[in-house]
Amino acid sequence: MADLFKLNYKYSTSHLVVPWIIGGIVALLAVILLIQRALRCKKEGKPFINLKGWRLFEPGYDKLKFWGSLALIAGYFYCLDKLHFLWSSLIFIFLLNVLYDGSINLKALFGRAEGPVIRVRPLLTSLVITVVFSVGIWYLFGTVFNITLP
Repeated sequence: MADLFKLNYKYSTSHLVVPWIIGGIVALLAVILLIQRALRCKKEGKPFINLKGWRLFEPGYDKLKFWGSLALIAGYFYCLDKLHFLWSSLIFIFLLNVLYDGSINLKALFGRAEGPVIRVRPLLTSLVITVVFSVGIWYLFGTVFNITLP
């Protein structure tokens, strides 16, 4: 009975446990979404896949935030190997916060709008969130749970 709750893992690869758990949860949620879609389509008498009038993006979507987020995520994964978890997370979370809170007004920076280019208060808020979150997660996983981070 004691072996039922015993985990066998190598410390050097313990950081690989969480991605498998997250992947399993995402796969389960995808199956649930597909089942819900099939039931709704059957109830409404619509086809499961209907490409007529379908768009990948809503008209007028925020291109800067969408493509900026994808570029930042790709950069984060690249930097994880080079800078490791803490420094990569500090850079990524700060830039993502700046992208979404508008603390740097890119339209004003390039002369397409009026107003301040840099808003100091949201920039400082982003900095505080970045440091607290990144160092907190790093400490929690690395020290409290003793899980290696990339």
